Amino acid sequence: MSSEQLLILVACLLLGMLVGRFSKTSKLPMIRGEEDNLDDDTALQGYDAYKLVLVVRKDLSMTKGKVAAQCGHATLAAYKASLMDNPMYLRKWESNGQAKVCLRANDENELLQLHSTALAKGLVARLIRDAGKTQIASGTKTVLAIGPGPISKVDAVTGHLKLY
Repeated sequence: MSSEQLLILVACLLLGMLVGRFSKTSKLPMIRGEEDNLDDDTALQGYDAYKLVLVVRKDLSMTKGKVAAQCGHATLAAYKASLMDNPMYLRKWESNGQAKVCLRANDENELLQLHSTALAKGLVARLIRDAGKTQIASGTKTVLAIGPGPISKVDAVTGHLKLY
């Protein structure tokens, strides 16, 4: 191996170490014994079987821009909650493409039912209430974020809903 090839090899190794050190997922808090929290369903689903679901109320007739903003709020709220409540699911979701699906609920009652069911199954669930500055009255529940979590758990709550 020539000295030039050796230099290129060392440079590539150092670059790989730097990328690994400063990647997003390496900054998540490590929880001792977190692998013990896996249930049998999750272990069978594989490493990449995680998603975040955003459930939008269709009875509010929000514009596309309004829906996009509310979904953005919901995604961020779920992410922040997952940092504290379920960092293992968050880390797996982040490292495998951050799958997101937008579904629709008929009304507020359906949104509230989905919220309680998700919490009962141990999933992160965050309801977004509008600030009331544009189209919707203040305090109106617009979007529910569920997850990130194992697809099997999330689908047990939202599998019957249609795409938005």
